[in-house]
Amino acid sequence: MVALVAAPQLALARAPGLRSRGEWSRRMLGVGLGLLTTQAIAAALLPTNASLWVVGAMMCGCGAAMLVHEHASRRLQAECTRASTAIQRGELEEARARLDSALSSARAAPHLHALLLFNRGVVDLRAGELAAARDRLRAALETGWITPRGRLAGAQPQVCLWMTLLEALAGDLGAARRWQAATQASLRAATEPTTRLILAQRLAVDVVVELRAGEYGAALQRLENQRAGASEHLTEADLRLLDVLEAFAREHSATGQYRDHADSLALTGGRAQPREFAFLGASWSEMESFLRRRGLAVTSRRHSEASAPLLPARARTFTTG
Repeated sequence: MVALVAAPQLALARAPGLRSRGEWSRRMLGVGLGLLTTQAIAAALLPTNASLWVVGAMMCGCGAAMLVHEHASRRLQAECTRASTAIQRGELEEARARLDSALSSARAAPHLHALLLFNRGVVDLRAGELAAARDRLRAALETGWITPRGRLAGAQPQVCLWMTLLEALAGDLGAARRWQAATQASLRAATEPTTRLILAQRLAVDVVVELRAGEYGAALQRLENQRAGASEHLTEADLRLLDVLEAFAREHSATGQYRDHADSLALTGGRAQPREFAFLGASWSEMESFLRRRGLAVTSRRHSEASAPLLPARARTFTTG
Protein backbone atom coordinates (compact mmCIF):
# COMPACT_ATOMS: atom_id res chain seq x y z
CA MET A 1 0.00 0.00 0.00
CA VAL A 2 2.90 1.45 8.32
CA ALA A 3 5.92 4.42 17.34
CA LEU A 4 6.39 7.84 17.78
CA VAL A 5 4.15 9.83 20.09
CA ALA A 6 0.96 10.60 18.19
CA ALA A 7 0.04 14.19 17.48
CA PRO A 8 -2.80 15.20 19.84
CA GLN A 9 -6.19 14.85 18.22
CA LEU A 10 -7.32 18.28 19.41
CA ALA A 11 -4.26 19.86 17.80
CA LEU A 12 -5.20 18.21 14.54
CA ALA A 13 -8.77 19.43 14.78
CA ARG A 14 -7.58 23.03 15.21
CA ALA A 15 -4.84 22.99 12.60
CA PRO A 16 -4.73 26.15 10.41
CA GLY A 17 -6.93 25.82 7.36
CA LEU A 18 -8.61 22.61 8.52
CA ARG A 19 -12.26 23.49 8.04
CA SER A 20 -15.13 21.10 7.65
CA ARG A 21 -17.35 21.18 4.58
CA GLY A 22 -20.17 22.69 6.66
CA GLU A 23 -17.93 25.43 8.07
CA TRP A 24 -16.69 26.33 4.59
CA SER A 25 -20.23 26.45 3.19
CA ARG A 26 -21.38 28.77 6.00
CA ARG A 27 -18.39 31.04 5.42
CA MET A 28 -19.09 31.28 1.68
CA LEU A 29 -22.76 31.98 2.39
CA GLY A 30 -21.73 34.77 4.75
CA VAL A 31 -19.43 36.30 2.13
CA GLY A 32 -22.18 36.21 -0.47
CA LEU A 33 -24.72 37.83 1.83
CA GLY A 34 -22.17 40.47 2.80
CA LEU A 35 -21.55 41.37 -0.84
CA LEU A 36 -25.28 41.64 -1.57
CA THR A 37 -25.82 43.79 1.53
CA THR A 38 -22.93 46.08 0.60
CA GLN A 39 -24.29 46.43 -2.94
CA ALA A 40 -27.76 47.30 -1.63
CA ILE A 41 -26.39 49.91 0.79
CA ALA A 42 -24.22 51.47 -1.92
CA ALA A 43 -27.22 51.72 -4.28
CA ALA A 44 -29.35 53.34 -1.58
CA LEU A 45 -26.85 55.88 -0.23
CA LEU A 46 -24.59 56.76 -3.15
CA PRO A 47 -25.20 58.42 -6.51
CA THR A 48 -25.67 56.04 -9.42
CA ASN A 49 -22.15 56.50 -10.80
CA ALA A 50 -20.54 56.01 -7.41
CA SER A 51 -22.60 52.90 -6.67
CA LEU A 52 -21.56 51.45 -10.04
CA TRP A 53 -17.92 52.05 -9.13
CA VAL A 54 -18.43 50.29 -5.81
CA VAL A 55 -20.12 47.29 -7.46
CA GLY A 56 -17.36 47.14 -10.09
CA ALA A 57 -14.66 47.21 -7.42
CA MET A 58 -16.43 44.43 -5.54
CA MET A 59 -16.62 42.30 -8.69
CA CYS A 60 -12.93 42.89 -9.40
CA GLY A 61 -12.10 41.90 -5.84
CA CYS A 62 -14.13 38.70 -6.15
CA GLY A 63 -12.41 37.90 -9.45
CA ALA A 64 -8.99 38.43 -7.91
CA ALA A 65 -9.90 36.23 -4.96
CA MET A 66 -11.03 33.46 -7.35
CA LEU A 67 -7.73 33.67 -9.24
CA VAL A 68 -5.76 33.44 -5.98
CA HIS A 69 -7.85 30.44 -4.92
CA GLU A 70 -7.33 28.71 -8.27
CA HIS A 71 -3.58 29.31 -8.16
CA ALA A 72 -3.35 28.00 -4.60
CA SER A 73 -5.42 24.94 -5.47
CA ARG A 74 -3.23 24.06 -8.44
CA ARG A 75 -0.08 24.46 -6.37
CA LEU A 76 -1.44 22.26 -3.59
CA GLN A 77 -2.60 19.62 -6.08
CA ALA A 78 0.87 19.53 -7.63
CA GLU A 79 2.50 19.24 -4.22
CA CYS A 80 0.12 16.43 -3.25
CA THR A 81 0.99 14.58 -6.46
CA ARG A 82 4.73 14.95 -5.80
CA ALA A 83 4.26 13.72 -2.23
CA SER A 84 2.26 10.71 -3.44
CA THR A 85 5.06 9.84 -5.86
CA ALA A 86 7.59 10.06 -3.03
CA ILE A 87 5.43 7.73 -0.90
CA GLN A 88 5.33 5.20 -3.74
CA ARG A 89 9.13 5.37 -4.03
CA GLY A 90 9.47 4.79 -0.29
CA GLU A 91 10.93 8.28 0.27
CA LEU A 92 8.87 9.00 3.36
CA GLU A 93 10.97 11.89 4.70
CA GLU A 94 10.58 13.81 1.44
CA ALA A 95 6.84 13.09 1.41
CA ARG A 96 6.53 14.17 5.04
CA ALA A 97 8.32 17.47 4.40
CA ARG A 98 6.25 18.26 1.30
CA LEU A 99 2.95 17.48 3.00
CA ASP A 100 3.76 19.40 6.19
CA SER A 101 4.69 22.44 4.11
CA ALA A 102 1.53 22.18 2.03
CA LEU A 103 -0.68 21.66 5.09
CA SER A 104 0.62 24.88 6.64
CA SER A 105 -0.55 26.92 3.64
CA ALA A 106 -3.80 25.19 2.64
CA ARG A 107 -6.25 27.80 3.94
CA ALA A 108 -7.56 28.66 0.48
CA ALA A 109 -8.56 25.10 -0.42
CA PRO A 110 -9.97 23.16 2.57
CA HIS A 111 -10.98 20.17 0.41
CA LEU A 112 -7.34 19.80 -0.61
CA HIS A 113 -6.34 20.21 3.03
CA ALA A 114 -8.42 17.11 3.76
CA LEU A 115 -6.66 15.22 0.96
CA LEU A 116 -3.23 16.36 2.15
CA LEU A 117 -4.13 15.28 5.67
CA PHE A 118 -5.10 11.84 4.34
CA ASN A 119 -1.76 11.48 2.55
CA ARG A 120 0.06 12.63 5.68
CA GLY A 121 -1.69 9.86 7.58
CA VAL A 122 -0.49 7.36 4.97
CA VAL A 123 3.09 8.54 5.56
CA ASP A 124 2.63 7.99 9.30
CA LEU A 125 1.29 4.49 8.70
CA ARG A 126 4.12 3.57 6.32
CA ALA A 127 6.58 4.86 8.94
CA GLY A 128 5.02 2.60 11.59
CA GLU A 129 3.48 5.51 13.54
CA LEU A 130 0.05 3.90 13.82
CA ALA A 131 -1.46 6.17 16.49
CA ALA A 132 -0.54 9.33 14.57
CA ALA A 133 -1.84 7.76 11.35
CA ARG A 134 -5.15 6.91 13.00
CA ASP A 135 -5.59 10.50 14.24
CA ARG A 136 -4.86 12.02 10.84
CA LEU A 137 -7.00 9.64 8.81
CA ARG A 138 -9.94 10.13 11.16
CA ALA A 139 -9.45 13.90 11.09
CA ALA A 140 -9.50 13.80 7.27
CA LEU A 141 -12.81 11.92 7.35
CA GLU A 142 -14.28 14.24 9.97
CA THR A 143 -13.79 17.31 7.77
CA GLY A 144 -16.79 16.10 5.75
CA TRP A 145 -15.01 16.57 2.41
CA ILE A 146 -14.28 12.87 1.84
CA THR A 147 -17.75 11.52 1.07
CA PRO A 148 -19.34 9.10 -1.45
CA ARG A 149 -20.18 12.07 -3.68
CA GLY A 150 -18.34 15.30 -4.26
CA ARG A 151 -14.88 16.48 -5.22
CA LEU A 152 -13.08 13.85 -3.14
CA ALA A 153 -15.45 10.93 -3.67
CA GLY A 154 -12.65 8.76 -5.07
CA ALA A 155 -10.66 9.13 -1.84
CA GLN A 156 -13.28 7.65 0.49
CA PRO A 157 -12.71 3.97 -0.34
CA GLN A 158 -8.95 4.57 -0.10
CA VAL A 159 -9.26 6.10 3.38
CA CYS A 160 -11.46 3.19 4.50
CA LEU A 161 -8.96 0.71 3.06
CA TRP A 162 -6.02 2.33 4.86
CA MET A 163 -8.03 2.38 8.09
CA THR A 164 -8.67 -1.36 7.66
CA LEU A 165 -4.95 -1.98 7.28
CA LEU A 166 -4.09 0.25 10.22
CA GLU A 167 -6.50 -1.44 12.63
CA ALA A 168 -5.46 -4.90 11.47
CA LEU A 169 -1.78 -4.09 12.03
CA ALA A 170 -2.66 -2.67 15.44
CA GLY A 171 -4.44 -5.94 16.30
CA ASP A 172 -7.98 -4.56 16.58
CA LEU A 173 -9.71 -7.08 14.31
CA GLY A 174 -13.20 -5.89 15.22
CA ALA A 175 -12.41 -2.37 14.03
CA ALA A 176 -10.59 -3.73 10.99
CA ARG A 177 -13.64 -5.74 9.89
CA ARG A 178 -15.91 -2.74 10.37
CA TRP A 179 -13.63 -0.73 8.09
CA GLN A 180 -13.66 -3.63 5.62
CA ALA A 181 -17.43 -3.31 5.46
CA ALA A 182 -17.13 0.48 5.09
CA THR A 183 -14.70 -0.01 2.19
CA GLN A 184 -17.14 -2.31 0.43
CA ALA A 185 -20.02 0.11 1.02
CA SER A 186 -18.03 3.06 -0.34
CA LEU A 187 -17.28 1.17 -3.56
CA ARG A 188 -20.97 1.17 -4.50
CA ALA A 189 -20.72 4.85 -5.44
CA ALA A 190 -17.21 4.67 -6.91
CA THR A 191 -16.34 4.79 -10.59
CA GLU A 192 -15.35 1.57 -12.35
CA PRO A 193 -11.60 2.40 -12.60
CA THR A 194 -11.52 3.29 -8.90
CA THR A 195 -13.34 0.08 -8.02
CA ARG A 196 -10.91 -2.09 -10.01
CA LEU A 197 -7.89 -0.44 -8.39
CA ILE A 198 -9.28 -0.64 -4.84
CA LEU A 199 -10.28 -4.28 -5.28
CA ALA A 200 -6.71 -5.07 -6.37
CA GLN A 201 -5.16 -3.13 -3.50
CA ARG A 202 -7.62 -4.69 -1.05
CA LEU A 203 -6.08 -8.11 -1.61
CA ALA A 204 -3.08 -7.34 0.61
CA VAL A 205 -5.28 -5.70 3.26
CA ASP A 206 -7.69 -8.65 3.41
CA VAL A 207 -4.72 -11.00 3.68
CA VAL A 208 -3.30 -8.96 6.59
CA VAL A 209 -6.66 -9.22 8.40
CA GLU A 210 -6.69 -13.01 7.94
CA LEU A 211 -3.06 -13.38 9.03
CA ARG A 212 -3.69 -11.28 12.12
CA ALA A 213 -6.58 -13.64 12.94
CA GLY A 214 -4.31 -16.67 12.51
CA GLU A 215 -6.16 -17.82 9.40
CA TYR A 216 -3.02 -18.74 7.45
CA GLY A 217 -4.64 -21.25 5.11
CA ALA A 218 -7.43 -18.83 4.19
CA ALA A 219 -4.89 -16.09 3.49
CA LEU A 220 -2.82 -18.35 1.24
CA GLN A 221 -5.90 -19.55 -0.59
CA ARG A 222 -6.95 -15.94 -1.18
CA LEU A 223 -3.52 -15.13 -2.60
CA GLU A 224 -3.61 -18.20 -4.82
CA ASN A 225 -7.06 -17.33 -6.19
CA GLN A 226 -6.84 -13.55 -6.52
CA ARG A 227 -3.23 -12.51 -7.06
CA ALA A 228 -3.05 -13.21 -10.78
CA GLY A 229 -6.09 -11.03 -11.51
CA ALA A 230 -4.95 -8.23 -9.21
CA SER A 231 -1.34 -8.05 -10.40
CA GLU A 232 -2.03 -5.95 -13.51
CA HIS A 233 -3.30 -3.11 -11.31
CA LEU A 234 -0.46 -3.25 -8.76
CA THR A 235 3.02 -1.75 -8.60
CA GLU A 236 6.20 -3.72 -7.93
CA ALA A 237 6.08 -2.49 -4.34
CA ASP A 238 2.53 -3.85 -3.98
CA LEU A 239 3.67 -7.20 -5.37
CA ARG A 240 6.65 -7.33 -2.99
CA LEU A 241 4.23 -6.80 -0.10
CA LEU A 242 2.23 -9.80 -1.31
CA ASP A 243 5.49 -11.80 -1.53
CA VAL A 244 6.26 -11.04 2.12
CA LEU A 245 2.74 -11.82 3.31
CA GLU A 246 2.78 -15.11 1.43
CA ALA A 247 6.12 -16.13 2.93
CA PHE A 248 4.92 -15.23 6.42
CA ALA A 249 1.75 -17.28 5.94
CA ARG A 250 3.69 -20.27 4.60
CA GLU A 251 6.06 -20.20 7.54
CA HIS A 252 3.17 -20.17 10.02
CA SER A 253 0.96 -22.67 8.20
CA ALA A 254 1.00 -25.86 10.27
CA THR A 255 0.40 -28.49 7.59
CA GLY A 256 -0.73 -29.01 4.04
CA GLN A 257 0.38 -27.93 0.59
CA TYR A 258 1.22 -24.40 1.71
CA ARG A 259 4.11 -25.65 3.87
CA ASP A 260 6.10 -26.28 0.68
CA HIS A 261 9.04 -23.90 0.41
CA ALA A 262 8.04 -22.27 3.69
CA ASP A 263 11.60 -21.05 4.29
CA SER A 264 11.97 -19.32 0.93
CA LEU A 265 11.15 -15.77 -0.11
CA ALA A 266 11.38 -14.20 -3.55
CA LEU A 267 10.75 -10.48 -3.95
CA THR A 268 9.27 -9.07 -7.13
CA GLY A 269 11.88 -6.80 -8.68
CA GLY A 270 14.69 -8.61 -6.86
CA ARG A 271 15.14 -6.38 -3.79
CA ALA A 272 13.29 -4.11 -1.41
CA GLN A 273 13.82 -0.53 -0.34
CA PRO A 274 15.41 -0.09 3.10
CA ARG A 275 12.77 -0.69 5.79
CA GLU A 276 10.10 -1.09 3.12
CA PHE A 277 8.15 -3.57 5.27
CA ALA A 278 9.01 -2.30 8.74
CA PHE A 279 5.51 -0.86 9.16
CA LEU A 280 4.10 -4.39 9.16
CA GLY A 281 5.85 -5.21 12.42
CA ALA A 282 5.27 -1.92 14.22
CA SER A 283 2.62 -3.48 16.51
CA TRP A 284 2.78 -7.10 15.37
CA SER A 285 5.49 -9.02 17.21
CA GLU A 286 5.29 -12.21 15.11
CA MET A 287 5.66 -10.22 11.90
CA GLU A 288 8.49 -8.14 13.35
CA SER A 289 10.37 -11.33 14.28
CA PHE A 290 9.76 -12.75 10.81
CA LEU A 291 11.07 -9.59 9.14
CA ARG A 292 14.19 -9.63 11.30
CA ARG A 293 14.90 -13.26 10.46
CA ARG A 294 14.57 -12.46 6.74
CA GLY A 295 16.69 -9.31 6.98
CA LEU A 296 13.77 -7.04 6.08
CA ALA A 297 13.54 -5.07 9.31
CA VAL A 298 16.99 -3.49 8.96
CA THR A 299 18.37 -0.82 6.67
CA SER A 300 21.28 -2.89 5.42
CA ARG A 301 20.56 -3.96 1.86
CA ARG A 302 23.46 -6.45 1.94
CA HIS A 303 21.96 -8.11 5.03
CA SER A 304 18.57 -8.18 3.35
CA GLU A 305 19.92 -9.91 0.25
CA ALA A 306 21.86 -12.46 2.29
CA SER A 307 18.90 -13.31 4.50
CA ALA A 308 16.22 -13.82 1.84
CA PRO A 309 16.82 -16.97 -0.23
CA LEU A 310 15.19 -16.89 -3.63
CA LEU A 311 12.37 -19.26 -4.51
CA PRO A 312 12.61 -20.81 -8.00
CA ALA A 313 9.80 -19.56 -10.24
CA ARG A 314 8.65 -23.07 -11.11
CA ALA A 315 8.02 -23.83 -7.44
CA ARG A 316 5.53 -21.02 -6.90
CA THR A 317 1.88 -21.81 -6.54
CA PHE A 318 0.99 -18.69 -8.51
CA THR A 319 2.78 -16.10 -10.62
CA THR A 320 4.28 -12.92 -9.21
CA GLY A 321 3.47 -10.75 -12.22
